[in-house]
Amino acid sequence: IKDIDEWFKILYKKDAETVKNTYLGNRGNNFESEVIVDVVTKSGQIRKIAFKDKITPIGEIWGLKDKTELYKAREEKDGISQEFNQLLDFSKIGLWEWVIEDDKLTWNNNMYEIYGFEEVGVVSKYDDYKDSLHPDDIEAMTDDLNYVLNNSIEEFNNSFRVALKDGTIKKIKAVAKAYRDEEGKLVKMIGLNWDVTEEEALNSQKDKIEKDYKFILDSLNMGVWDWDINSDKLILNDKMNEILGF
Repeated sequence: IKDIDEWFKILYKKDAETVKNTYLGNRGNNFESEVIVDVVTKSGQIRKIAFKDKITPIGEIWGLKDKTELYKAREEKDGISQEFNQLLDFSKIGLWEWVIEDDKLTWNNNMYEIYGFEEVGVVSKYDDYKDSLHPDDIEAMTDDLNYVLNNSIEEFNNSFRVALKDGTIKKIKAVAKAYRDEEGKLVKMIGLNWDVTEEEALNSQKDKIEKDYKFILDSLNMGVWDWDINSDKLILNDKMNEILGF
């Protein structure tokens, strides 16, 4: 290699002139800037190379580092994050992050929908949505958060109600992960919220039907049996056991 032009042509092929201009524009920045370029190897692979330069009394020193794997990891991470966000959107799950020291709260769009906010971006701290909690649940929620803040708790699992402006009451399920520094101080929390109102209503209705059904059968003094064919499991009520002499 005789000169810098030949060096760039070998490394950067058709992009040699562009890369050279970029290099000249950043020359002498004393390692304060970094330029990422695509380098084509002899085998035809494209590598992401970071280069910096420094002028010294004995000449110019170049620093080069292969960051191909780092860029691949970033792309994979971005892909995973995109898939994760799509999953959250599809399942209507709210995602939130709370930075404790700054009291900075970040919500995804689903959180605003769950809590009945018409405008996105209006929540940035805990107090911004505290009034959305059901009045009967605010004290318990505050106590739970204080417990996490003051104790070495890694995971948070809770359920509570929210009261929307139109009077609708929702039951919310919440899970969260606590992140602490080396001294054990809580730094941030990341969690998920989702609406379980319909699920809770169905379970409540199911329990009521079962109780009513049992009451009717007991009142009629009837024997009842239930046979699960798949598991070959037979269940008898008390009256059926009595009739059969068990």
